[in-house]
Amino acid sequence: MTETPKTVNTVTMSATCPSHARTDLAARDVELTCDEPIARGGTNLGFTPTETFIASLSSLPHEYQKWSLRHRWRYFFRNYKIYRHSL
Repeated sequence: MTETPKTVNTVTMSATCPSHARTDLAARDVELTCDEPIARGGTNLGFTPTETFIASLSSLPHEYQKWSLRHRWRYFFRNYKIYRHSL
């Protein structure tokens, strides 16, 4: 029986930090800015790091969500809101 080799994805990113509250990221031909609101000393040019993290979880395929359930994390997606509950 011949095994099919698993697909390996290599991700290359670069990051620069022009201030204590902002990070500019680049991968492939796409750029992203993570920044804090003005009230926290940022310039409000992008999502906060927490919002970026939640957005990344929201975009995960179903398989990764099943993996998170097996590892005792449960995510509920309702109207683009994410709620994390420990089991």
